[in-house]
Amino acid sequence: MISASACLSAQKQSVDELNIFPVPDGDTGTNMSMTLSAAARELARLKSPSVSETADVASAALLRGARGNSGVILSLLFRGFSRGLKGKETASGADLASALSLGVEAAYKAVMKPTEGTILTVAREAAEKGREAAAANPDAESVWRVVCDEAEASLQRTPELLPVLKKAGVVDAGGQGFCIVIREMQRVFEGGSMMTGETGAASAAPQKSVSAAGSFETEIAFTYCTEFIVARDKGNTREPLRLRAYLESIGQGHRNIVLLPASAHGTNPASAVQCGFTTVTVKCDDKGNIDLEDFRAKAEANKDNLAASMITYPSTHGIFEVDIKEMCDIVHACGGQLYMDGANMNAQVGLTNPGTIGADVCHLNLHKTFSSPHGGGGPGVGPICVAAHLVPFLPQHPILWGSDLNTVSAAPYGSAGILPITYAYIRMLGTEGLETVTKTAILNANYLAAKFKDTYGIVYTGATGRVGHELILECRTVKERSGIDEGDIAKRLMDFGYHAPTLSFPVHGTLMVEPTESESKAELDRFVEVLECIWNEIKEVEEGKASKEDNVLKNAPHPEYEVTADEWKHEYPRSKAAFPLEWLHDSKFWVNVARVDNAYGDRNLIPTLCACEI
Repeated sequence: MISASACLSAQKQSVDELNIFPVPDGDTGTNMSMTLSAAARELARLKSPSVSETADVASAALLRGARGNSGVILSLLFRGFSRGLKGKETASGADLASALSLGVEAAYKAVMKPTEGTILTVAREAAEKGREAAAANPDAESVWRVVCDEAEASLQRTPELLPVLKKAGVVDAGGQGFCIVIREMQRVFEGGSMMTGETGAASAAPQKSVSAAGSFETEIAFTYCTEFIVARDKGNTREPLRLRAYLESIGQGHRNIVLLPASAHGTNPASAVQCGFTTVTVKCDDKGNIDLEDFRAKAEANKDNLAASMITYPSTHGIFEVDIKEMCDIVHACGGQLYMDGANMNAQVGLTNPGTIGADVCHLNLHKTFSSPHGGGGPGVGPICVAAHLVPFLPQHPILWGSDLNTVSAAPYGSAGILPITYAYIRMLGTEGLETVTKTAILNANYLAAKFKDTYGIVYTGATGRVGHELILECRTVKERSGIDEGDIAKRLMDFGYHAPTLSFPVHGTLMVEPTESESKAELDRFVEVLECIWNEIKEVEEGKASKEDNVLKNAPHPEYEVTADEWKHEYPRSKAAFPLEWLHDSKFWVNVARVDNAYGDRNLIPTLCACEI
């Protein structure tokens, strides 16, 4: 592979010059060379490795160093290859053919709609011929020679499979690079000298080609648009606009009703109304589930004008809707589309997905679920996923693609500052890691729910008696008994160094807690300890042991300048205000200001006079 890397590096420009599809960016050879060189550098450090060790090291390095579509495909081919050789000191021809087949399988699975006539085809047909050869002659060198011969023959057939190649009179660039790599490996297998640097001779005459990418023209089951909504005031308004454009295209533009469960995100009704739709609210039952019969009845009553339903899954009530697929079927049967708010996708990844559930369009938040930063109003990053029939209505670009249909921003591929974070997060975790993250987020939420069910109580637990990715603490009964409300609890948390959780949403008078997967059990236990301490302080007020007007909750938070002041007017000691738990002496975060007037300042504008001339 070290020699193959040098050989490809020497010929990368000839491959670059031939790149024509899906865009003529001329980087297929460079991407494949950079990807392979990452493996070559790691392999050069090994001393007398086994076949298994060589394959493992190469696979890991290729995955980390993958560049572009062609580089990713190449890394996946070798990733499967390494799995086929795992645990082997040496490899027979049958081992090599089987390993290459596993690589092909991995690469095909990674492409949503594989396009034949690319590197995928070349690798697949080479692997198939290799397995046939291994059955007749297990000699490794003989089998690999057959693999190389078939790959080059397959490469010459690519124009017959991909019209754009035939029209240009060229072959596939990714396939060309693949052939260079495996043919050089064969040369070394058979005793040829190792190459280093960029001195390799061409394995084949340069030919124009196409990069390894799936086709985006037809039959895409669920695709992605990485054009992002950055401005805070846009919310998710683009999804209803796309649905309207689709409905108009099929002569159903009169449809103007959107069904919205009471548990939907607040941006959903706002977006629908902004786009000119009329909303109809569906009630929820006592457990927080969408009332299926009410949903069905309202869908049927509005079936002639039903445009869509907007559903958050898991819901903002923090539960999984057990009837979600049936709700999708109901909407579709009434002629509507199903929009899924992906704000809570961190409870789906690896376990299910919007396409499997039956959604037609989904707006994903990359923050929270996929690690991009979020706060202070943005940037809120979210790719838009659509089913095949909505692909033509994805955002266009007036300069790049000659259309301003549903254009969102001047940057058609999104934020270069945000996307690499999410990309790295996904690549480093991998399939199994992402699934583990999801399971951990759900486990953490249910752990906290179990800890608080006998004190604060959990508002909704769904049909299973469990929560999903978040839980809503019941604070309304606390206020009835003690006069302490959810705002007091939120402000008291600041004295322990905690930012307040979501306040009075989605249920007024409650606190919504979402631990995500990020917190360790030790940190979760610390949070439990804090809320139990606050619970005991509430009980002191409730039982008359502390004043209802002058207590640590009604006066929270307590900044340093107040605690250290010469004058202290409260009935409780300074230590109780600032250091209610012993560990706070070792790690204390002081807030900058004491309690402010909540929403008063927002609702009562106070003019300020200045000497400025306007």
